[in-house]
Amino acid sequence: MENGKHANQFFNSMKHSNKKYTLLILAGGIGSRYQGRKQLDSVGPSDECLMEYSIYDSALCGFNKVVLVINKYFSKENINYFKQIAKKVKLKIYFVYQNNTKLVSKKYKNLISQRTKPWGTGHAIAMAENIIQEPFLVINADDYYNKKSFSIAIDLLKKTTTKKNLFTLITFPLRETLSNDGAVSRGICLTDKNGFLKKIEEHTEIFKTKNTIQSNTKNKLKKLSGETPTSMNFWIFHHEIFYEYKKQFINFLKMNPNPKKEFFLPEVINTLIKNKKIKVRAISTTDKWLGITFPADKEIVKKELLKMSDKGEYPNPLWS
Repeated sequence: MENGKHANQFFNSMKHSNKKYTLLILAGGIGSRYQGRKQLDSVGPSDECLMEYSIYDSALCGFNKVVLVINKYFSKENINYFKQIAKKVKLKIYFVYQNNTKLVSKKYKNLISQRTKPWGTGHAIAMAENIIQEPFLVINADDYYNKKSFSIAIDLLKKTTTKKNLFTLITFPLRETLSNDGAVSRGICLTDKNGFLKKIEEHTEIFKTKNTIQSNTKNKLKKLSGETPTSMNFWIFHHEIFYEYKKQFINFLKMNPNPKKEFFLPEVINTLIKNKKIKVRAISTTDKWLGITFPADKEIVKKELLKMSDKGEYPNPLWS
């Protein structure tokens, strides 16, 4: 693995692979609790946003195609900026807009008029169907996943062990994914003795106390271990997953007339596992994870990225 001091020399020497190693970044969320555009907010020592680190790490590991699912807040200047980055590190980059009308028939027009934010991560994935025809890695734009995670992902993709019925999820210890400033939503992973995912339980209110981690579910408090494997949406999928996301999104609209309810990525996976259509390997990593949920999280992330830059793990500026 190249370190920050030599990485850009490495990028300049890279040759395009005939095989596509694709990274799909979900950057279409609104960030209600953050009260701002956290996907694009400056957190790096030279004003980089978090997804720039994911693009950097993924390119360093061998990814050569990036697809960004974006929203209306992405300006032409933002798009041109990421195009310049992609050119510098020899990536092919594509942009696709997530809006509330896509995949929604006229039958549900009344829901669209009442909808104030995107339909969720499950709907976001379906947006990329026409751009991705190969196995791919999907991540959130507002998370930092570390180089090791991307290295694991590219190794799996290069070994072509991702089949239409076999996926992979990289998990993180729950204790590493919490905020000091409020409760967070997390996907708690239940696995079998062989390390395959049985289910992801969505906990919408997990918080730290002085000595414990607790989840408030339906007004019942439950203690959780800090080692609990947690999904931060770092998935390796076969491209046939798009069919399932479109199919289940239509079912979601039929079953959920509530215009505020979101169609989450794990819901599709849980259904497929339950119906024995797929198996998902859960691979844990204990390396650093960083993310932004609340405004106060920003300063913590900035300090951690500055530390990594000072240690030479990343150049400063990142694209120098």
